[in-house]
Amino acid sequence: MLLQEKNNIKFIVNEKMEFLFALFAIIKKKKNITIDWIEIPNIPYTDEIIKLISIEEKLVYYLEKLKDSYCIHTLAISLKDDFTITNLQFKKELEKFLSCGEIEEFLSSLKNMYHKINWQAFLLKHKSLFTELIAILNLPQNFNIKDLQKFYGYSFENYYYIVSPLINGGFGHHNSQDIYCIRGFQYNEKLQKFEEDSNYLIENMFHEYSHAYINPLIDKYYNLFENKEQFLNTALKNHLPTIYQNEKALLYKYFVRSIAKILSFPYTKEMDFAWITKNGFIYLEKLTKYIMQKKVNYKSFEKLFVSDLIPFINQL
Repeated sequence: MLLQEKNNIKFIVNEKMEFLFALFAIIKKKKNITIDWIEIPNIPYTDEIIKLISIEEKLVYYLEKLKDSYCIHTLAISLKDDFTITNLQFKKELEKFLSCGEIEEFLSSLKNMYHKINWQAFLLKHKSLFTELIAILNLPQNFNIKDLQKFYGYSFENYYYIVSPLINGGFGHHNSQDIYCIRGFQYNEKLQKFEEDSNYLIENMFHEYSHAYINPLIDKYYNLFENKEQFLNTALKNHLPTIYQNEKALLYKYFVRSIAKILSFPYTKEMDFAWITKNGFIYLEKLTKYIMQKKVNYKSFEKLFVSDLIPFINQL
């Protein structure tokens, strides 16, 4: 469902993704299990979801094996209208998550429930809620996604922004043509409304989109990072959150956080490192200033990355 298109970004509700989020919200609430990326705000929308959807135990069994947020985003984006998956590589990954060979039964169960409850009509009924979430963004008039494209030196075909009231935080996702920023918003129970700091939203948007550029580069040149273990150990000693406690995830986050600060600064006029430095990323300010200093010498970000940024990390 397209909500609006501006600043060369398509702001959408991904019907299948929101459907999966709804299923996990129900499981989290009814079974009282931990799914840290799912939120259950006290709003009529979530109350109606819980009344609308009854999940069979077999489907709950499958879903509990798929609590990984990356898996759910990829599943939603991979699903065709008939709930088949043509991405064979992801289908193999899904088999590993499910730990069984019953993928077709799982997909069929999703399809049957999706159509039985007429999920698309339900979302259309609540379109105003998603429009409200988009309005919270309130991007500056001069905001331009081309800042991102110019910085990295190339563009994706489509830039999507997926909103949901059911998720905590933001996520980046991409394939060869499309790039996604997937975001939830904080619900203020006292004021009974969704809200977010506008400067944080801009930085987070650049952050999530940057994963599509940075992650493949780190994957490609991962063997050139010589002090990965030491780099991780230093972060662990400085209170690194559990979610980033592997070497590759830490490198992803270092670079996307640094570049998000650089790209958002013209709009926010803020570059605060205090909180993040206390949570494991003790070199972030140093890396950010180094990228700003060296970027002017390169038209290709990939060349900058290999020639200067990897050696910079290696000497820390």
